[in-house]
Amino acid sequence: MDEISEMPLQMQAKLLRVLDDGNFERVGGTKTLHSDVRIICATNKNIHQEVKGKIIREDLFYRINAASIHLPPLRERRDDVPLLTNYFTYLYSRKNNKDIKGLPKESYQILMAYDWPGNVRELSNVVEQAVVFCKGREITPDCLPEDVKKGSQPKEFTLRLSSRSLPLVESTLIRMVLEETNWNLRQAAKVLEIARGTLYSKMKRYMIERPH
Repeated sequence: MDEISEMPLQMQAKLLRVLDDGNFERVGGTKTLHSDVRIICATNKNIHQEVKGKIIREDLFYRINAASIHLPPLRERRDDVPLLTNYFTYLYSRKNNKDIKGLPKESYQILMAYDWPGNVRELSNVVEQAVVFCKGREITPDCLPEDVKKGSQPKEFTLRLSSRSLPLVESTLIRMVLEETNWNLRQAAKVLEIARGTLYSKMKRYMIERPH
């Protein structure tokens, strides 16, 4: 999808025609050819803003958007981290002729606690690096990059009771925790040591909403 957004609108119109009837002409050619293809697009941009800003043709977007899948970032599906880690460990062990059997519990805990701003690609790179430098048959914590280990450490929240009211202190603390956990309500409730339902109620009471 990113490549499409970089196309001139005239070129996008030609692509739309190919998607509609499968017909196209080669550059400089006069003979009409026919294609039978399926298009799969991916982007991390706000595609609706791209359409609104006339960067992508609206009719082309609706033609491509016949079926869409929203894939949450890795930090919102941490349960996938061990499965992906095991796959990448197997893949890069074979690629580098190593006999690495897996990871101990401590290594999984570090990877699960990290926020993965680079998503699956970053996890893949981290595991590949660990496999290359690993001397044993397990990827122990000392094999992992320092920035991943530091990024997985619990964040401390300090708030003094110098505010004029406790509700203000509580709402400020809740907002701080939500921002630090990227608005992951389950993780925020765990940090705050309250039930998720209680967190919902307090967010409603203090009119705390996730920014758009």
